[in-house]
Amino acid sequence: MKNKLLLSLIISVFCFGLVFGQTTSISIGSITANPGDEINIPIDVSNFTDIGAITLYIGYDPAVLSFQGLNNIDPQVSGISGNAMSNPDQIGLVWTASPPNYANIGSGKMLDMTFTYIGGSCDLTFNAGCEITNSGLIPIPVNYTDGSVGPASQSITATIGSVTASPGDEVLIPVDVTGFLDVGAITLYIEYDEAVLSFVGIESINPDVTGILAYTMTDPSRIGIVWAANPPTYANIASGKLVDLKFVYNGGNSDLTFSEDCEISDSGAIPLYVEYFNGDISQTITSITAQLGNVAATIGQEILVPLDVANFTDVAAITFYIGYDPSVLSFVGLENIATEVAGISANVMTSPDQISIAWSDVLNAFNYTGKLLDLKFVYNGGNSDLVFNPGCDVSNSVLISLPVTYYDGSVSLAVETFTINIDTVFTDIGTEVLVSVNTTDFADIGAMTLFIGFDPSALSFIGLENVNSEIAGSSANVMSGPYRIGIGWDASPPNLANIASGKLFDLKFVFNGGDGNLTFLAGCELSNSNLAIVPVNLIDGGVFPPLYVNFNAFLEGPFNGSAMNVILNSELPLSQPFNVAPWDYPGTESVSSIPNLNVVDWILIELRETPFDAATATDQTVIARRAGFILDDGTIVDPESLNPIRFEVVVSHNLFGIIWHRNHLGIMSSQPLSVVTGVLSYNFTTSEDKAYGQPNPQKEVAPGVWAMIAGDGNKDGKVDAADKSMWSSSAGQSGYLQGDYNMDTQINNCDKNESCSLNFGNQTRVPE
Repeated sequence: MKNKLLLSLIISVFCFGLVFGQTTSISIGSITANPGDEINIPIDVSNFTDIGAITLYIGYDPAVLSFQGLNNIDPQVSGISGNAMSNPDQIGLVWTASPPNYANIGSGKMLDMTFTYIGGSCDLTFNAGCEITNSGLIPIPVNYTDGSVGPASQSITATIGSVTASPGDEVLIPVDVTGFLDVGAITLYIEYDEAVLSFVGIESINPDVTGILAYTMTDPSRIGIVWAANPPTYANIASGKLVDLKFVYNGGNSDLTFSEDCEISDSGAIPLYVEYFNGDISQTITSITAQLGNVAATIGQEILVPLDVANFTDVAAITFYIGYDPSVLSFVGLENIATEVAGISANVMTSPDQISIAWSDVLNAFNYTGKLLDLKFVYNGGNSDLVFNPGCDVSNSVLISLPVTYYDGSVSLAVETFTINIDTVFTDIGTEVLVSVNTTDFADIGAMTLFIGFDPSALSFIGLENVNSEIAGSSANVMSGPYRIGIGWDASPPNLANIASGKLFDLKFVFNGGDGNLTFLAGCELSNSNLAIVPVNLIDGGVFPPLYVNFNAFLEGPFNGSAMNVILNSELPLSQPFNVAPWDYPGTESVSSIPNLNVVDWILIELRETPFDAATATDQTVIARRAGFILDDGTIVDPESLNPIRFEVVVSHNLFGIIWHRNHLGIMSSQPLSVVTGVLSYNFTTSEDKAYGQPNPQKEVAPGVWAMIAGDGNKDGKVDAADKSMWSSSAGQSGYLQGDYNMDTQINNCDKNESCSLNFGNQTRVPE
């Protein structure tokens, strides 16, 4: 008995090995075709023996293929049926043997699936549920291989372009073709919406179809395009433009569609199969907007909420529905209406709560960007969105709706924010200083707590002075961890603090130098008469040393070999002359008289700050300007004190200094300025490269001595023929004049020949 079982097991294993050593396979062919072709897609098999039943589900895309049936069926599976199925889209193939006649194809074609090829590409895939059984109706393992269908490489196409435009534009919509080889005749019909497009004609005609004609047709609205070859010359456009369709665009959207009766034929008048791809036109979506403003108000206030529009083009009708909360806002009416929509009306509606706004005038369509109108409300308190509700519409002169992007607005309670700011003060080291702490809108205040951080090595706090009487009794104490001044005050009701705008108090310090920042720290708090916390805007300040700028420079014009002539001294104005273009400096520097005979002229010092190198010190980085005098030895001084010029600025990055003169080219330091005990010193005269830029930022006027270049009479930053013309216009005159380049009070040939013409082509190297 054991031997029989063992023998049976061995035979089973052997048979199992035989079955799986010869795997059955089924594959679908992959082909290409031209649209309109009837095609046969083979289903091939191998090791297809002793088959008792077949069930196959083959997925496909019915937009690409139209199933016609089965052909070329192997007699071994005679009677097999094929049906198109949906959900999913697939072909179902079913066959069952009539015993004892089983299918024994072996290897080869089982059948062809016949389709009409519509165009495009799709896979043909074996879907779930496929099953092949043997004569005993036992399923056998099968290798399935999918197939595909795609367009033939030489397919012929005609394509209409898709464009966007603004109403009123003339537009060209291309008709492009591929594979137009040996073409003898063309007939195209293109349908369109004549309310959206007004046909003008055809342009940019391909030379292969010279003489092509176009005309409009009705019912439906379409364009007819016809052409016939002049044998033996035929159209051969491998790929390119056939024509452009020219329209006037009225607004809105329109498809441009090839009709079914289009026909392209070859040189033998045989119709060709062509794939047609439609186009369209639409309005530029991003160009038109309508926007409601966001307004903050106080209770009981009448407010105006703007309704702004942009790129309203050829607009002839407007309907807006604007939702709002009537418990927050009471609508009053429209104000500040643009003249383009004079007569526009507004009505309050309920269910939903909204304001309807309407206007139309087909005969007077307008183009407009700006405020269309203001919505006037009484604000009752609370918050309300202002929303463009459904139904809003903007139409053009042919009453086609335009695409508009709508932006909602809102009205909310204005929160009154108190402001407390610490002044920024500049003083010399070792001096006592008062730093004002000021306020705005300081009303109905019942209590105040402030913490102001400081560096005790830089500032020695003495106390409060000049305390406002509204907060009399305020106390101040120095605290540590971190170092700060604690300031407290409480009202004695009903005497509350009401300071519309002004000083709260002065902080008195001795300034020791260093970091004099004064900063509001956490814990600062204001409360009103009900002891409710009120918002406060806190602005820091500090105490800092001034910067004293000690610059040296020479002017070429008056330079005499070792110093500068002071011939112009008696002609100098008593106020700075840089209040005109290109400087437009508003400073008030002036003197009652020129302080001594060493003064050559006025000069303007400018400071620029940048975290990067000199090239980035443009006119956008200017932090301060001051006018001063330049003396005969090149020293630049304050016009009153004759000391280095004082600047009250705090510098955190690289600082570059610039010298401007009214008829010499400006110069800028090539290196960042270094501060030594509060003084910025820089001598431009010792080398050319002390001034930024190349070539020729300065001129050598004596061995090893460099000066600012003369001759820029029109102050445009370069020396050229325009400066010579300025000299000519005032030649022979005397006084404090732009054309006096050598600054001797006389305008003569010396100014032209020695200080202007020789410098032609030079320009300032100060970055703009």
